[in-house]
Order: sequence, then C-alpha cells, then structure tokens
Amino acid sequence: METALERRETRGCHNRSDYPDLDPALRVNLVWSGPGAVGREAIPPIPTEIAALMREVSSVGKLVE
Repeated sequence: METALERRETRGCHNRSDYPDLDPALRVNLVWSGPGAVGREAIPPIPTEIAALMREVSSVGKLVE
C-alpha cells in the first residue's frame, strides 16, 4: 500500500485520478522495505531477444482499467 501511495502518477495498470500524468522521475521500481521505508531501484534494460517480441497494442475501443 505504501508503494502504491508513493507512485504519484498514472503508469500502466496503476491509475490515479489525482495524478493522471506520467512522471519521468518515477520510471523506477518502488520497493517496500518495512513501515515507512520505500526505496527506488532502477529498471534494468529489456533484453534484446525479449524486445524483439514486443509490439504496441492499441487500447482503442477497449476497457482499460
């Protein structure tokens, strides 16, 4: 719960009506380490073989929540 509250943005499936935009500073993994201890870890790069399989998927006409 603490990490969800710390992510003051909307990103992926994490939607916040009070923070509807992306925050580039929060392009990290938030890690909970105990009460009141939320750390930030860099997101590792996507391996080339996995990136080659990825594609954009349109959400037009779909319920995305």
